[in-house]
Amino acid sequence: MKKIDLPASDVPMVIAGGVVNPIWYEKLTALAKAVNGGILGAIDFDNSSPIANGQVPVWDNTAKKFKGGAN
Repeated sequence: MKKIDLPASDVPMVIAGGVVNPIWYEKLTALAKAVNGGILGAIDFDNSSPIANGQVPVWDNTAKKFKGGAN
């Protein structure tokens, strides 16, 4: 995954007229693509039974999802 650098802290997110600064818009769009369509969007958890205390996410290769289990 390509590194996404955010603008400096002094770069305003909203500019005159209440419009999102194009510099921020570009970065927010890249972040959305990474979450929704990239590796982060591909992570799938089986929520049919909640993960219990002490369990960790374990990959179920048959279901192609993470499930709660022992490490």
